[in-house]
Amino acid sequence: MPQVKERKDIQIHIQKACDIYKNYSIPRPNKIHTAIRYLDVIAKGEERGEFCCPTPKEVDDADIVQFEWLPLLEIDDRRLLWKRFSGMGWKRLANEHNICEKTARNRVKKSIDKLYELLH
Repeated sequence: MPQVKERKDIQIHIQKACDIYKNYSIPRPNKIHTAIRYLDVIAKGEERGEFCCPTPKEVDDADIVQFEWLPLLEIDDRRLLWKRFSGMGWKRLANEHNICEKTARNRVKKSIDKLYELLH
């Protein structure tokens, strides 16, 4: 389970989970190239680069975030968090949820605070 010592840790883990699902869950031709690159890196003993596939532990951590942490929140708050950490801008996020940007920021902050309290 991902370690949570501060509220910022929650943000980091949600961001990582979004990145993993966004970059590796859609079947596409360059996924094979990425896997081959990953095997090359392992064979040469290099450190993992930014273009490598996630490790099984990273995938497990992403699953914990998505299937254990986020269900603790209300559905709208889950969507707000996921979209925000997937890279959606504040203005577009606010427009999609029919709220102002300040309200969107406050709801994301309160959702992170709620997760922090529930996980401690």
